[in-house]
Amino acid sequence: MNYLSSAGSSRFARAIASFGVLVLLLAFSWFAHPHIKDVTKPFTAQNGLAYLVIAIPLVVAIIAMRPLGRRWSDYGMNRALPAWKVLLYAIAAFVGIMLLMQYVLVPVIYRIDATPPDISHLLAVRANTVGYVVVLVGVWLTAAFGEEMLFRGFIMNEMAAAFGGGRTAWISSALVIGVFFAFGHAYQGLSGILITGSIGLLLNFLYLAVGRNLWVLILVHGLIDTYSMTRIYLA
Repeated sequence: MNYLSSAGSSRFARAIASFGVLVLLLAFSWFAHPHIKDVTKPFTAQNGLAYLVIAIPLVVAIIAMRPLGRRWSDYGMNRALPAWKVLLYAIAAFVGIMLLMQYVLVPVIYRIDATPPDISHLLAVRANTVGYVVVLVGVWLTAAFGEEMLFRGFIMNEMAAAFGGGRTAWISSALVIGVFFAFGHAYQGLSGILITGSIGLLLNFLYLAVGRNLWVLILVHGLIDTYSMTRIYLA
């Protein structure tokens, strides 16, 4: 008998899959980032390690999708919205998140911990055009696509299904993933945890607000990281 033949076993399988990939992603992140000192140099072990942090959990998620009867379209990688509307939503959400972070949340966070996030592994981007391009390619592949496919795509959907699939289940999933996403950036220090955790929560609820369209989230995440890398490059 297939283990998904009953609602109870299906929820259990989805809980194992979602929490398993989430813990694996967090463990790889904690292990890898102390060894990543400069991500501006292509074809180095450091860059390879940064990609593996996302690649290995993503492969595990893809393997788990088959017995769960899932496709990426089930997670929002579909054409439910026209391209112009996806782009419009993404730009509006990006501007809104940046304004909210800069003028509301970050000032509050710096009252809790005035130490800026540790982004020393990115500082080689400054005035380094080749390094800037390398990092932009990296963040779009690993953060924009990779993290969104894992966090908002696979993990959030399967965790919500494991919690029962109702409105409370989705909100609970958003909160749990927000906490894990924050502590996945523990290498940045307390302020980094709080800032990335805030952005993670906003992205989680944005995903729900746009009808779980993953393309909007991929674009927003990519725009946020592009903006951040550009500020470092121009500093």
